[in-house]
Amino acid sequence: MPVLPTLERRPTVSGSIKGGVFYRQADIKPAKAGVVVCVATFIPVRRWRDVFAFLRMSSQVEQQLRRTTGLVRYGLRADFFHRRFWTLSVWTDLDAIQAFVRGEPHQTAVARFAAWAGEGAAFVQWSSGDAAPGWEEALLRLRSPSFYYTAPAG
Repeated sequence: MPVLPTLERRPTVSGSIKGGVFYRQADIKPAKAGVVVCVATFIPVRRWRDVFAFLRMSSQVEQQLRRTTGLVRYGLRADFFHRRFWTLSVWTDLDAIQAFVRGEPHQTAVARFAAWAGEGAAFVQWSSGDAAPGWEEALLRLRSPSFYYTAPAG
């Protein structure tokens, strides 16, 4: 009897609204025991006209995420009313993150960042023994970001 290829498990996607903020999370694959690398971002979109472009680009980046080896989970937190967005991703290692960052459409998203990102955009990266760090930890870590964006004057 021939051996059939194993179908890759589809991500488990969940969504909810708490206090007017939308949360969406996709669990791609369980993390193995050990340390994972986490990345969180805060992106205030400067103008309403940029929100739809940002959301389109985010959708494209999400498709890239799903194809990237080494991703454990990712999430989006969105306060549409105030044009504020957060991301959280959990990775098996730094090599996986670097492969994602160098790929498209993420590179295009980074190139367009200055056109729509508002004051206070931030990024933080950390290692964790917890295979499933959540929003509480991500938001706490974003208080002391690795990178903090200051919009150019004008």
